[in-house]
Amino acid sequence: MWMFDERHGALSWFPSGRILRRPCAIEVSSKRVSKGESQGGGSTVQGARVPALCEVPASKGGRKRRASRSRTLPPAPEDRTLDYAASRDELHDIEPGEIVLAVERLEGFREVVRPALKAADAARLSPRPGEKKRRGRLPSFHALDYWRLEMLRRVIASHSTQHTRDWLTTDKAARTRELLNFHERRAHYGGKAKRWMDGVPSDGWMSDFRTKWMPESELAGLMEQLERRALAEKMATLPEMREECRILHADGSKLETHATPPHLKKNKAGEVIGIANKWKKGRDGKRVPAITAPEAGFVPNSKGNNADHSGAGWNIIMVMSSKGTVLAHHNVPLHASESGTLAEMVPEVGQVLGTLGEPELRVLTTDGAFHSHETRRALRDVGIVENTHLSSHSKRESSKRKATERNKKRYSIAGYPDWFATGHRELVCRCERGKTTRVAGLDPRGRAVARLKGECAECGSILITSGLWRLSGEKFVKCLPSERSSEGELDFGNPLTFHDELAKEYGCQRFNGQEGAFGSQFTQRWKLLKSKRWFYRQTQVNLEVAAVVTITHALSLERWRRMGATGDDVAEADGGVGAGGGGLALAA
Repeated sequence: MWMFDERHGALSWFPSGRILRRPCAIEVSSKRVSKGESQGGGSTVQGARVPALCEVPASKGGRKRRASRSRTLPPAPEDRTLDYAASRDELHDIEPGEIVLAVERLEGFREVVRPALKAADAARLSPRPGEKKRRGRLPSFHALDYWRLEMLRRVIASHSTQHTRDWLTTDKAARTRELLNFHERRAHYGGKAKRWMDGVPSDGWMSDFRTKWMPESELAGLMEQLERRALAEKMATLPEMREECRILHADGSKLETHATPPHLKKNKAGEVIGIANKWKKGRDGKRVPAITAPEAGFVPNSKGNNADHSGAGWNIIMVMSSKGTVLAHHNVPLHASESGTLAEMVPEVGQVLGTLGEPELRVLTTDGAFHSHETRRALRDVGIVENTHLSSHSKRESSKRKATERNKKRYSIAGYPDWFATGHRELVCRCERGKTTRVAGLDPRGRAVARLKGECAECGSILITSGLWRLSGEKFVKCLPSERSSEGELDFGNPLTFHDELAKEYGCQRFNGQEGAFGSQFTQRWKLLKSKRWFYRQTQVNLEVAAVVTITHALSLERWRRMGATGDDVAEADGGVGAGGGGLALAA
């Protein structure tokens, strides 16, 4: 059990009556707790992950002992600029063609995409059934041209091949045409040749290649593999990633579609019992199928109060680092549970963080929609303390009213008659002059352990370990060992409470970092989330999201390369990235 060791002046773990020679690393902060007031009036103490002393409030007339600096819980970062933002000095004048070539410099492109492109070109040149050798002229365009035009479409935030080709005819695209080898005239067969278009694949050629040689599902699979490999390369290349990934954010943003998804009918228990819009009346008056996007979701705008989350489409849930690096994302129907989706994503996030080496205590900030026992438990298992509250910090009147109600609420605590828990699961003593202390760290198995300690000269002390208590009526009681995994409340004992100052800083960071990335990058810059899209299939969504996320990773690595911090530049792939010709050497 945890006890205060008077000889060492620290909280120490006493197994079987013995004192550990090396106390656990902790972070400490104190704050004054008052009834229904913000708990931000105290001091904060942080130090290194070494045998640390715990801050102990002094008794009346005595001095209090302070801890050495501990970095168990990370401070809010000062530099919150996205490392792939166009405002970065190294990227403010980058050409769209340079971004496409930055994607082609990725190791994943050389290992995954380039062999697939070569295979597609080889299939085009192989004899058809009944032929001894391929007849006809050699193609003027190749799979690499198809790939570059597809990537360029995402870079310039275009929604069609036609618009991308039109953009390439403008004066501002001269440098990009040269970089991507779209400026050299190719052999033209049939039809009227157009100026500026001789080196650009036509709409018909792109559609034919997309249909016959690289279907949408295959391209989406390649893009998803490239995205994961680009993330692995970024995690291994950039030394700042270890510190950047100590503070994480999770949130979702809707991607709407013009297509019609199924409208699910549910009973009072919330169980799906059917589909409400399976059929509709066609133009000729006959009944025709109404659903055109069966994999999308639908959320109604109930009573006009759910405009931000209602609509038809998908919910793009992302876990980001403090500088906007997307560590994981799931594209789920709009009506899917956000907390349940995040719980499914946590093992993938833990695998990504495991590439950074020695485990560290990390913090993930979300809004109240992600509150669930399963999500909190999954995060703790990978060494992450969740910063998720029961009440929203929104300025809406309903949110303020619920937060005030939880401020006034009091729950008794078994074994501590002079201490109570508020509706926010914060500690408050009977005299309301006590202080609370954050205690957090990792156990030997790398799981996050969070505790909230309260001390008062008149009301005594209390130490609540998150996950060991459950609410029984109006009282918190200790869980039996068999109840801890299923009934233990992980929000009670979590030091990042609703009024905690450090939790507030983490929340501000999430608004600036993740909400800023959703708005400035994924909505305005690449227009992934801006307005409705003509998406009918899940593979379309997976392809678009993976392509944009891959571009962010490639830009981060390109910025690092331009800074000259990576040493030798990454060698270009065989065939000459950015070189002339078809790009892929194939046997005729």
